[in-house]
Amino acid sequence: MQSATASAATKWADWVLQSDRRASAIQYNEHINSYTVPNKLHGFEKMEAKYRYFNDGCFEWNRVVLKGRLPRYDFYHANSVHLEGDGQFHVIASQGPLYNTTDDFWEMVYQQKVAVIVQLCNYTEDYWPKKNQKTFGDCTVSLEAEGLIDANEPDVKLRTFSVRWNAESGVHTVRHIFYSKWPDFGVPATVTSVISIIRWIESNGGMTRNSPVLVHCLAGVGRTGSFILTMMALRRLRQLQSSEDYGAVMIDLAKELRRQRSGAIQTPQQYVFAHAAVLKMLAMVRYSKLVFLVQVFSVQLQHNFTRFVEM
Repeated sequence: MQSATASAATKWADWVLQSDRRASAIQYNEHINSYTVPNKLHGFEKMEAKYRYFNDGCFEWNRVVLKGRLPRYDFYHANSVHLEGDGQFHVIASQGPLYNTTDDFWEMVYQQKVAVIVQLCNYTEDYWPKKNQKTFGDCTVSLEAEGLIDANEPDVKLRTFSVRWNAESGVHTVRHIFYSKWPDFGVPATVTSVISIIRWIESNGGMTRNSPVLVHCLAGVGRTGSFILTMMALRRLRQLQSSEDYGAVMIDLAKELRRQRSGAIQTPQQYVFAHAAVLKMLAMVRYSKLVFLVQVFSVQLQHNFTRFVEM
């Protein structure tokens, strides 16, 4: 007889393996899209020029404040995301830099001691030096190295930058991961590259409360939300108690994320993508208590997920 854990988690795995657009839309709309958060939004009318899209709000209570500035100048469209019960989990969900916010962006990276920047969009704002160095306001950013996170991942570029801020004498080093194949409002055709990015982060110092990972797309909501949900779920599901339900935990985590980043995860596809990436990563890890996931996982996931993306 299967244990309660195996039964609940296998049910979740089966849902991921069999999920199509209709099934995922039902769960997403019922539990995530309809979830309203009472947190106060930052008044965009004060900072209209620093918003990419006026309908994408930024919570006031956990926004990243630019230090040493007057209140009217301390805004960047970014929120700190934490995971309840995990003191080291700290991700910044950020809007991608605009032509008039690149100075603010690099100041935020320096002040927050960001360990890794993950860029999930392909767009034209020129916010890093293609060679040598470039100055953005009070920050000078130098390109120190570039390559790939893995020889098998040609679409995932890795760069190392050093950042100097005029207000201090120190130098901060940050890695920049650029993944260009995630379409706006959609999902990649496979989960492989996202898994590779997360595994690279975990294998190369990861993050701490004082040295976060910063994730951005254009608005810092849809693709960014899906990626952060995947990171949150991996941290939580690896530590599940024997009585917990994987599917219910995923719903709770998506709500926890939405409490910290307004509108995070914009589509059912982005929601189920996080589930699929988590399932595959847990299957790859082969923890003894997750053997059933290894057995459940097969090429069926990739077949069904590709079909889902193409629908």
